[in-house]
Amino acid sequence: MSSARGRLARWLRRYLTACGIAVNLAGAALLVGVLVLGPRGAYEQVRDAGDTLRVTALEWRGALLAWSAQRTRRELDLQATALAEPFGAPADAAVGGSAAAARVLRVGPGEDLATPGAASRVARDGDFIEIAAGDYPGESVRWRADDLVVRGVGGFAHVDVDGTRLVEEKAAWLVQGDRMRIEQVTFSGARSRDRNGAGIRAEGSGLHVRRCRFLDNETGILSNPVPGGRIVVEYSEFAGNGHPDGQAHQIYISDSAEFVLRGSYLHGTVIGSAVKSRSRSNVIEYNRIVDGANGRSNYTIDLSEGGQAVIVGNELEQGPYSGNGRLIAFGPEGARGGDTLHVVHNTLVSDRVAGRFVWNNTTGLAHLYNNLMVGGRRAIEGAALLVGNVFASDAWPGPRGAELGGVAGSNHNQRVSAAAAGIVSRAALDYRLQASSPAVNAAIALDEHAAGRLSPRYEYRHPAATHARDMRSGADAGAHELAE
Repeated sequence: MSSARGRLARWLRRYLTACGIAVNLAGAALLVGVLVLGPRGAYEQVRDAGDTLRVTALEWRGALLAWSAQRTRRELDLQATALAEPFGAPADAAVGGSAAAARVLRVGPGEDLATPGAASRVARDGDFIEIAAGDYPGESVRWRADDLVVRGVGGFAHVDVDGTRLVEEKAAWLVQGDRMRIEQVTFSGARSRDRNGAGIRAEGSGLHVRRCRFLDNETGILSNPVPGGRIVVEYSEFAGNGHPDGQAHQIYISDSAEFVLRGSYLHGTVIGSAVKSRSRSNVIEYNRIVDGANGRSNYTIDLSEGGQAVIVGNELEQGPYSGNGRLIAFGPEGARGGDTLHVVHNTLVSDRVAGRFVWNNTTGLAHLYNNLMVGGRRAIEGAALLVGNVFASDAWPGPRGAELGGVAGSNHNQRVSAAAAGIVSRAALDYRLQASSPAVNAAIALDEHAAGRLSPRYEYRHPAATHARDMRSGADAGAHELAE
């Protein structure tokens, strides 16, 4: 009996010694973390470890349940085989393994991951992250994994970082992984010390934003230079983004291979440009980008270094308080060479008395086809070919039509008064056509090569959507076909 007690005492001493060593090691690691990373960094490391342990436990539980279910299924299969054989019926084949589905992490009240930040700390390449609709205030998040899909479900997930210190002073969501897709999330209140706090800051290669909202940030979306990167923004709303110093914008794309903006609604820009891009290729199609009564955009579209650009089927309006007076600037900060701009089937409205619609500051040629231009004083600055445009303005006519401009070969353009533009309501920013508009059936057919790339297949439908454009009975100038 005494020997058993002795053995128990020895095991107890060893256990307590091991526990003491573990506690001391954990304390030493925490102290080193505080000294090296600071209190905030050490806290974040401990929090990350806790999240990882929790998700690992969930995965082990899921694996155990799956193993149990598979064992039960195998037993049932064996029973079915035994019953089927006397009747000569072949048993079902054994259940084989299928391609593993992407891991789904669910975020929200009642879920194991309460916030997007908790999900970001345990996300792995290729995960799907579903965030329940609702408010997620006070948390700036860093996403490191590649090929993530993050979407709000049941409505918009609202990431509100008003008054929150941003990750690296950059963004509500700092995206450092490649090829990330974000859907149905609202970002608001992003502000930083450098006055450029973004809803999303993209530092990886490849970002797809779909049906999101960016409200009252210093910048809606901001990307780092990634020469091979591609950024696509679709069916999203940007409102009230910018900063009074003029250095922040609703969307700012740095050097990349391609930028696509489609079916989106941008309005109420605060001083900066609505869209600013340094991408080598830009496709801006079927959007509504307007200042309205209170917007103060610099340029509506600023393609700072030229490149290859297609602007088709958009409603673009610059308000009376805009800081610049040019709607589209192509190469205002220089150009790379080999620059080409196509502005096709847009409705362009300038509510500035001396507004100008397109400024081509490159040595390449701009092509303005089948646009409806309302207000302003001049259609083009720089080299451009103008065909099939309707210019509705009360500006004093220049010598030999200088207000339209254009290189040799420009033709089939019309000049009418602003009142004769035939749009539903300029004051209400409703740019659909009336039957009396000179833009009806005014479009010139594009050559076969250009038609494939430039003919508008859709038109903007408010808010932040598109629908098919029917030009079978004749094409109208501008962004819309007359609705019969």
